[in-house]
Formats: sequence, structure tokens, C-alpha cells
Amino acid sequence: MGVLSRMDAAAPGVTGKEAVAACDLCGGARRRRARLVEGREIVRCAGCGLLYMRERVSDEALNAIYSEGYYRDRGMVRDDPAQEQSSNWERLEWLPALEAGRKGLLLDVGCGIGSFLADAREAGWQIEGTEVSAWSVGIARDHFGVDIVQGSVEELLGTRWAPGTFDVVTCWHNIEHQRHPMRALKAMYDLLKPGGRLVLRTPNAASFDQWWYGQAWVGWNDPGHFFFFGVAQLERYCAAVGLRVLHVDRGTTRALEGLKSSLRRLRGKPASGEASSQPGKPSARPEPQPSGPLGRPGLKRGLLRVAGRVLSGRDVTILAERPAEGGGR
Repeated sequence: MGVLSRMDAAAPGVTGKEAVAACDLCGGARRRRARLVEGREIVRCAGCGLLYMRERVSDEALNAIYSEGYYRDRGMVRDDPAQEQSSNWERLEWLPALEAGRKGLLLDVGCGIGSFLADAREAGWQIEGTEVSAWSVGIARDHFGVDIVQGSVEELLGTRWAPGTFDVVTCWHNIEHQRHPMRALKAMYDLLKPGGRLVLRTPNAASFDQWWYGQAWVGWNDPGHFFFFGVAQLERYCAAVGLRVLHVDRGTTRALEGLKSSLRRLRGKPASGEASSQPGKPSARPEPQPSGPLGRPGLKRGLLRVAGRVLSGRDVTILAERPAEGGGR
């Protein structure tokens, strides 16, 4: 990755930007340059390996970034409602099954224009959402009929929602936008009921796609991305706030998506991204087991782990749980 051998200290702040003094995960101040993308320096923490921007844009500049053009350029605003809905079916499969007659409480952190929340509501969930973009809040209300709260999850903990309120918290491609991921994740933990689930998805900086596409990798080229996570760092974050990781999904590299879809069709299943046979009712996802040894012989388990990393795609999804009362941190 072209890592420089020299270590550097925090850079002085510049107009419209603020310097990052220490690693958000381990608190270490020693880091080295990992990559330079369009004039933005990405550094790697010498202690835990977390990748992050050496300088971040100011709140004012960030608010200007999250406008209609930002969402449309990244394909997050679609004119076809059916296409918008189909993109959420896979996400809905990560939610636990609802008990008959019970309304599950779901919070989506960084919910954008609210399309996922609209589909979750259709599937029977009682929904809430947070978003910092004023433009997105307006679109969610006017286009999807979803009322979301403008602000960060840390600000809204204890003011809008009491601790222990939600059965599920989702965070789709938002943790990398957070200025302080540890604070945000701690707030998500606190908002979960004991036994509640967190579903978190973010670009996988340790993926095959990142290695293959290099400077052109989508994870680097977003002015709102401040942090770049591998699975090891995400699991360490979860452990730090008290979450128990149940399942890790590294996805599939784009180079294999066509083959994967063809194999699914041969088995009589919808290809990735195709509509479910029952719109609004995603297929049930098997109950995940806690991460760890799978009971296979050591060599086979190791080969499977290596294959999973080599073929990993752009994103990683973490399913974690707040332990039930008495589980402790």
C-alpha cells in the first residue's frame, strides 16, 4: 500500500479542516501515511492498524457536502420506487423475526433519505431514524412519509430516546462518516435493550476489492469518509463497548458477483439484487451463531478463513448483540 517508514505527528489545522490528534480506537498518537487520495492523507495507526483521515473537514463544510448532488452521484436516490425497494430486501433479512402481534422497535442511524425505514415499516417494524443532512430529512418526509430526527446518535441519546429503547439498531454505511466512531457505537449500545441486536455495514478496507481497485476503490473516494475499517478493527470496537459479535459477513468481490448470481439461478433462487418471490416479505435468515471456531478440523477451518478473506467484497457486515442483563461488559 506504499506505507512510508516515517512516523508523523498530528498536522496543524487548516482552513475548513481540523486535525485528528489520536486514534479513535486505541488512543495512540503514532501513525504513518498509508495513502494519499486527491490531496487527502489517510494514515494508519501504529498501535491497532486503524486507517483514518489525518484531517477532517469542518461541520460547516460537511453539511454543504451532504446535498442532493452527493446522494444522486452515489446512486442513493433513485427515481424508480421499485428499484429502491428491491435494494432494501437484503438488508431486511438481517433483522430478527418479529413475534406475532408484537411491534419491534428499530432505529436506523444515518438513515439517509429513509427508504430502508419505509420498507422496514411495511414489514411490521416500528421505526425511528437519525440523519445529519437537512436535505435528506426533507426527502424522507416528503417522498417516503418517514419522520426522522436531524442530529447525531450521541446527541439524541437521553434527549430523544432513553437508554434501552430499541430491539434493533441498524447502521448502514454510516460508521465511516462518524467523527468519533467509538462514541457513536457506545450510544448505539446504550440505546439497545438487553438482548437487542446491532447490524452494522461499512466498506471493508481489508478486502480483496480494496487491493484490486487501489486508488479507485470506492471506500477512499468519498469526502465524508473519515475512517476505514477492517474486520479486526470492527470486532475490537464491538468488544470495547460491550457488544458480542454473532456473525461477520465479508460479502463477495465484484469479480465473482456474476458467477454467484448464475449459481443461484441454477439452484432456483433469485440472483443477488433480484426481487423476492414475496415482495415485502424477505426470506428468513438462519439464526447466526457466535463468531469463533466452527468445529471443523484446523487445516480446513484455516483454509476457509483465508478463502473468505481473499474473495471478500467491498463491504463487511457485522451482526452483534447487547448481552442480556447479567452478561456484563
